[in-house]
Amino acid sequence: MAKSFLHGLPLSDEEKVKLQSLGAETPAALVGMMKASPDSFHRLLGPERAAEIRTHLERLISPDERAVLEAPVPAFHARGAIVDKPAPPIDSPKYDLEERERLFTELRELRSRGDASPEAQRRASELERRLNALLDES
Repeated sequence: MAKSFLHGLPLSDEEKVKLQSLGAETPAALVGMMKASPDSFHRLLGPERAAEIRTHLERLISPDERAVLEAPVPAFHARGAIVDKPAPPIDSPKYDLEERERLFTELRELRSRGDASPEAQRRASELERRLNALLDES
């Protein structure tokens, strides 16, 4: 079933289904989508039809909703990064990085050999224990 605000608009059944699938609960929400991504609506409905439908929807919007839609949209970096302030400092780890790398490298090499002997298993367990103890100290 189409959203109730779509019933009163001069839309084909196909257009109602397309617009309903977008999940907009109000005319303002749908106009906001159209404003945010006009090219998508041009592809969905055709440029002229999208403009006609937007005009019909805008007639259903309250003055308060219109003010929200007309307010300037804050600019965001394309990947969502906050670029107007520097990144927070990253604390240095409280453990010895060289020792961590040495233990981890030895453990990785031991495991890559596929040695299932008891001695290799004991050595791997010892390396894991030392690595965990080193990391837990921080």
